[in-house]
Amino acid sequence: MARVEWTRQSGEEVEAAVGMLLCSRFPNAVRVRPSQGDGGIDVFVPGPAGWAKQRVVWQIKRYCHNLGGTEKRAVQRSLARVVETSNDEGWQITEWHLVMPLDLTDKNLGWLEAYAEQLSIEFRCETIGLLLCDTMAADYPKVIDYYFRDGKDRLQGALDDLSKILSHRLDREQNDQLIPVDVMPDLASIYRALNACDPFYKYSFEVSDQPPPDAVAPTDDALIAAYAICQDSVWVTFKIYALSLAALQERLIVWRLQLAVPTGNDELRQHVEKFIEHGAPLSMPPGTVKGFLDLPGGLGADISGASLQVIDVVDHSPDGNETALAIAMLEPDSDTVIASTTIKRTELTVGQTGGVRSMWTDEAELFTIEMLAKDGQPRELTWNFRQEDRSLAGRRPADIVDSLKFMGAMHEPNRIGIGLPYGPKEFTSGGTAPYRDRDMNATRLGRVAECLALACY
Repeated sequence: MARVEWTRQSGEEVEAAVGMLLCSRFPNAVRVRPSQGDGGIDVFVPGPAGWAKQRVVWQIKRYCHNLGGTEKRAVQRSLARVVETSNDEGWQITEWHLVMPLDLTDKNLGWLEAYAEQLSIEFRCETIGLLLCDTMAADYPKVIDYYFRDGKDRLQGALDDLSKILSHRLDREQNDQLIPVDVMPDLASIYRALNACDPFYKYSFEVSDQPPPDAVAPTDDALIAAYAICQDSVWVTFKIYALSLAALQERLIVWRLQLAVPTGNDELRQHVEKFIEHGAPLSMPPGTVKGFLDLPGGLGADISGASLQVIDVVDHSPDGNETALAIAMLEPDSDTVIASTTIKRTELTVGQTGGVRSMWTDEAELFTIEMLAKDGQPRELTWNFRQEDRSLAGRRPADIVDSLKFMGAMHEPNRIGIGLPYGPKEFTSGGTAPYRDRDMNATRLGRVAECLALACY
């Protein structure tokens, strides 16, 4: 593929393409275009401590010619703005890179370092030019096709591949039995053709006598949708994977659905309400869904009488919220801690009405907690505790004692306390314990585990 003529592209096209190239190189990156200021795109990549604590910032500028005073001042404003934002929001910039399709001259190499010293910047601050842009363009040609060449080169190649598949079948005699090995080259060609020109998504397909299972494999963490249809009693399933987080911003998934809850099915109605208000997972049986679903790859269509499975979501976005909390059972009339442990967030979803749902599990993984909060209302949490059916055999007593003691104390009139897992143990009230009676089994096991843990020291 020929090199990109950056100077012939519009400024917005340059910034959009370079931003998507960076997101292709760093699939967990988030691309942000400021709503105010001098323009430009920031790409944030999480640092070792995660989004809420550390970020590597890539500032993209459209400049293809030599930098003048106006361009330098725009870069300085961008650097100052992101430093101010990081200070206001409480996250650390570990590195800052200026990216543009331009190799700087000797006279332009020192001005940015001087400005960084003026701001008393301690993190790494550097300019990366044309070489990186050309390198990424060569590594991700589908992005260049999409933004600058309208995908024509890759699309024509895909059409050629499909033509070969259709017109050059394997040479077999008329009565020869078809065996699986005969179709392997064709299946491989179809797979390559499907994934030849889309810079945002990757596709796989399966053919089976049965519909796809509702559960999603743990390795399918980039899966955004599975589209299955029955053709002549054979199920064909396409799975769609996002190549980066930015893909979901650049090519949106749009759906307009009507959910019909059968009369008298109060449990399903409650699940639908929780899905709308808090974004909770939802499973609608066949015949209860109709509407329109717009998926990548031309897979969207009008649907009627379908089923719907919205799976659990783990949100990796930089929401700034704590992903670990200390939780305690407090005495009814004081802040005295009866038992405490640490919980970590495993899921975070947001509903269409702004409600937030989060799922938490303790370090010993003996119980889970669902927290629900509604936007625009006083912060009230709905607690749904579910004890996991896990065997304690072979577990170290010190690893499970805190959770067992917490479960044993989780009864009325004790109160729930929430705090931070680090620093002084200060808890704010989260309401009364959800159970009326004490879990005697957890209480006995907690005492045994505590004695065994102490005996080990």
